[in-house]
This record gives sequence, C-alpha cells and structure tokens, in this order.
Amino acid sequence: VAALSAGVPVATRIGSRHAERMSASILVHAGLNALVADSDQRYVELAIRLATDCAFRSAQRDAIRLALARPALTDPAVYAHALETAYIRALTEKHLQPF
Repeated sequence: VAALSAGVPVATRIGSRHAERMSASILVHAGLNALVADSDQRYVELAIRLATDCAFRSAQRDAIRLALARPALTDPAVYAHALETAYIRALTEKHLQPF
C-alpha cells in the first residue's frame, strides 16, 4: 500500500499465501488489474514490462493516481458501506434474509 500511495506500480501474483491474496485484492479493488499476474510466467513478464516499458509504467502510475482519488478506496465509511452492500447482495442471492 505504501508503494501505491507513492504512485509506484507494483506487480503481484495471485497465489495461495495471505500476502499474495491481499496484494491482488487491493490491486483489483483499485481497478489495477493490469498489475496482477495469474502465473509465475506472467508475473515475470509483468515485472520486466514495468521495468522496461516507460509508457506502460506511466499509464499504471496514472491509473494509481485515479484509483487513490476514488473515495471507495480511501474513505473508510464509503468502503464499509460498499462492503455492507456486498454482504447484503450475497445473502439475497442465497435467498437468505439480511439482518
């Protein structure tokens, strides 16, 4: 999160460890799917692209800036409301009554 706050694009790989899942979740929630790899090979390719492709890196920095400007990502009250809405939707889809 500190790197993103500084505008630094960070590649992550979806994996089985908690840190990998958390990193991927944060990036996907921020709309930064281009920074999430689903395999070791794609992770290496993504890291190389971030290191060598200035236009791609710049586009990701712009995307980070826009993501951090959205209240759903940075405002705890907005995030809590969105999470509550997701829980209610999940319960409703399972034909259960929300509390």
